[in-house]
Amino acid sequence: MSNISLKERLVHILRWSERYTKTDMVYFASGNFWLITSRVIGVGSGVLLTIAFANLISPTAFGTYKYILSIAGIIGAFSLTGLNHAVMRAVAQGNTSVIHVAFRINMMWSVPASLLALMGGIYYFVQGNVILATGLALIALTNPFLNSFIFSKSLLIGLQKFKVNALYNVPRSLIPVSSLIIVLFLSENIILIILTYFLSNLIAGIITYKLAVNKYAKKSDQSVENIALTNEVVTYGKHLSVVGIITQIAGYIDQFLLWHFVGPIQLAIYIFALAPVREIKNFSENFFPLIFPKFAVKTRESIKEVMPLRLKQVFIFSAIMAGLYILAAPLIFRVFFPQYLSSVLGSQLLALAIILQPKGLIDVFITAHGRVKERYVYTITTSVSRIILLAILIPLYGFMGAIFATITAEIISAMVLLILYRRM
Repeated sequence: MSNISLKERLVHILRWSERYTKTDMVYFASGNFWLITSRVIGVGSGVLLTIAFANLISPTAFGTYKYILSIAGIIGAFSLTGLNHAVMRAVAQGNTSVIHVAFRINMMWSVPASLLALMGGIYYFVQGNVILATGLALIALTNPFLNSFIFSKSLLIGLQKFKVNALYNVPRSLIPVSSLIIVLFLSENIILIILTYFLSNLIAGIITYKLAVNKYAKKSDQSVENIALTNEVVTYGKHLSVVGIITQIAGYIDQFLLWHFVGPIQLAIYIFALAPVREIKNFSENFFPLIFPKFAVKTRESIKEVMPLRLKQVFIFSAIMAGLYILAAPLIFRVFFPQYLSSVLGSQLLALAIILQPKGLIDVFITAHGRVKERYVYTITTSVSRIILLAILIPLYGFMGAIFATITAEIISAMVLLILYRRM
């Protein structure tokens, strides 16, 4: 009885707070609890893996590993990466059977990218580079599956099954991380490490996809009405994927350029400067999946009424997170990443971009409402500017060039989103 009364008191407090937050706080608290749980699992396992990499293998080996993953990211950009957001939007609107069609189409569209990776692997094998040849071969084999299994997460978030998604995130995160940590304790062999990475992610993807689809997705519906809805989803997904190609390339081009211009050690230093900031940003974006299903079914006018308050709330939270990290960064690196103390200044500078997190709200608004034109303008402008900045500054200034290019690109991204929002 006491538990029920405690729950009722908590609900009462949350309802009382709504007069100040202008938010459904019961929905936010219940959903956010499971999103936070999911994020803690993901971030926690990621931190453990980062510590393992920092202390168990050399910067050269780690830089090589990250370079291969950057190639995987660039190759994966040529799949229908935008379908996951289109599926999430469709599911939020009640069409769960679309996931079956999306999976098949995404597999088919991933084949050309896999063939490209396979040709690259053959080239490196002929050149005698067994490590890169093996990496590209593994990318070719797993790319269609890894880029399709992510639909399970889109399905669960679209259905607002945040608790289930958090539970599924356990195998999704822990299988790859625990496998890699075990291998890192046993060997520095890069081929064995990258083999473990791809196979463990493949196994985790199969498990979570099968569980989610079998339980929560309707069987494929071939009615005329559903086919029309599915075609609309796929068309929207293709639009998002076109702009997603340049976005994903821009997301990995920094690692690719650092490897080629300054080598694996500088790449490793940059990755460790970026890693803690990226985890903080991921954690602070925790409530964006909560907002997506709500935005997808609300009118543009009703969203714009509350957007100024939401932007202010996210800004305050992000500024606090950035300030705390900047102060704590030297201690964090001394304790956990002693090989990478040269990453501290770069990491503190990158943390300044955390205060720009409010732009994510506008991005969710644009995506949830299917604003294709705005997505094109935003993605092309920000991604091209990021690629140009990195291409100019990395050859000139190496690691710090990548830092300044990243910060500048984040500022441009925020400015473009704000301009687009004001014109909507």
